[in-house]
Amino acid sequence: MGLLAIGLALAAMQALSPQTSAAQGTTIMPNTPPLTDAYGKLITVPTTGRQMVISYSFRNFDDKPRDFLGLFVVINSDGVTELLAWQTGTMPPVGDQGIAGTTMGVSWQPDKASTYQMRIFTLSNLEKPEILSAPVTSEITVSESED
Repeated sequence: MGLLAIGLALAAMQALSPQTSAAQGTTIMPNTPPLTDAYGKLITVPTTGRQMVISYSFRNFDDKPRDFLGLFVVINSDGVTELLAWQTGTMPPVGDQGIAGTTMGVSWQPDKASTYQMRIFTLSNLEKPEILSAPVTSEITVSESED
């Protein structure tokens, strides 16, 4: 049931433009995902065989906590999905978040040099998915490692 829900949610999200507000009354504000190493150091030149963390921060501007599911998708230049991962949690309301908001991340290690498209979706859950924000899309180029 979980994979079917993900498939349905992905299909619904494909119709959203980056400017579209996904859910009525929801004010989830995402950022563009940076690539870091396991210690949080920014990776400016991604290379094959190097473990990276795709981080994603967002803020909940509602006045109540909100459950979420962050869905991470990485697609290579051949159109093949190389990573499909998700994390769940609860976003605190706007007054309880501080400046940083909520951050999540997943580990990824590219095997080949390519241009990859990262897509991150924010949903309510897998059981009855509600789209909480427009998808965040970013393109990265991974170079061959010099090792």
